[in-house]
Amino acid sequence: MKLEPIVISLLDTDLYKFNMNQVMFHKHTDLIGEYHFKCRDENIIFTEEMFNEINEQIDHLCKLRFTKNELDYLRSIRFIKDDYVEFLRLWHPLRDYVETSLNNGELRIVIKGPLFSAMQFEIYLLEIVNEVYFRFQYDYEELKESAKEFLNEKINTFLITLEEKGVQIIEKNVKIDTSGISWIIQGQF
Repeated sequence: MKLEPIVISLLDTDLYKFNMNQVMFHKHTDLIGEYHFKCRDENIIFTEEMFNEINEQIDHLCKLRFTKNELDYLRSIRFIKDDYVEFLRLWHPLRDYVETSLNNGELRIVIKGPLFSAMQFEIYLLEIVNEVYFRFQYDYEELKESAKEFLNEKINTFLITLEEKGVQIIEKNVKIDTSGISWIIQGQF
């Protein structure tokens, strides 16, 4: 792998995935699902180097397991049931469910397996594909700097708008009082 691991925790997904997956686990363990990745932008070309990195990142993903702290966190969510968390203690992404191919720059990923397991791949794979493409296609440090500049411009515009509306700004911290409710935004702008 040329890049650091992109997915470092199985919690690095959307909460709704756990919610939907819990229903599949409880009600539909017999269903088999098949997902196809399709890049909607026809101008995106994946290179062999990107393809290899994506596969290595998927291999890494499939070695991850939920930690005790992660499972305890999931147990603390009131709508996630204990038996599902126990299932997740044993579960991990299986590489056998994921097929990848590259044809003339078009990346193809197919996930096929029991729905309660296959559907968990969606967010992880989108994250991996996106990160690999942009890190290989562009200067990542330059992108980060550009994003910081853009964010700072947005924050400064927001702060100017607040000042114009008479909101009190105290040493780069913003305090907004509205009907006895107070929000504080702290941090370096």
